[in-house]
Amino acid sequence: MRTRKVGGSFCQWSIALISLALAMETASAQLVNGGFETGAGLYTNTADSSQVSTAAIGWTQFNYSSRVSTNTTGAPITAHSGYSLRSYGPFGANCCDASGAYEVISNGVVAGQTWVLDGFALNWSGDPMTNLVASAIAFGVIQIQFRNAGGYAIWDYDGPHLFSVNSTTNPTPLNTWINCSVTATAPSGTTAVAVYAMHVGDDKSGGSIFWDDLSLTQIPEPWTMSLALAGLLGIAVLCRSRDR
Repeated sequence: MRTRKVGGSFCQWSIALISLALAMETASAQLVNGGFETGAGLYTNTADSSQVSTAAIGWTQFNYSSRVSTNTTGAPITAHSGYSLRSYGPFGANCCDASGAYEVISNGVVAGQTWVLDGFALNWSGDPMTNLVASAIAFGVIQIQFRNAGGYAIWDYDGPHLFSVNSTTNPTPLNTWINCSVTATAPSGTTAVAVYAMHVGDDKSGGSIFWDDLSLTQIPEPWTMSLALAGLLGIAVLCRSRDR
């Protein structure tokens, strides 16, 4: 009986399958409406019921936040699309409350995974984040929050704090979309990851921040990458031997 050699199609399909599996490991988790392009229904400001706007699908908005279009009077040009999320306040006497929106992903989320949240923020000259006094607290921030099976927060990880234009610490420039990112590893007990885009402010500050094009990505674990690369190397050697 003759031994059949490994066919070229086997090599090609094997390499393709391993490459696909590796790509799936590094694929972005699908945030719904990460660019705030899609709106439906109404969002009533939870801090001021007189303010009603079109809700951003996929997001849970809270306090002073609204989905805004570049075609709306008093809105800036967005980062890469026609809509963005504006958040400001709440300007209460006690620090620190926040306004913004969040989204929760639970499918396939387990402890030990490393996640990267990325997005763009704008401190617009039409309504800049501003400190009214030196002691004011005002900044924009994206955040990764890990939650347990009961839906309670286990740990929060902040991205860079984008401070007011006149802050004495790292003031945020005007009219420039700034790329922000935060990386965090899920602690023990994690069953879900929530992403936040927020403005934090007190009654000594004013202005708003705009968010656009948020994405969430899971970084594959080192052993997964090693196994995939080892598999690709093994198939390459086998296919090379066949061609001799």
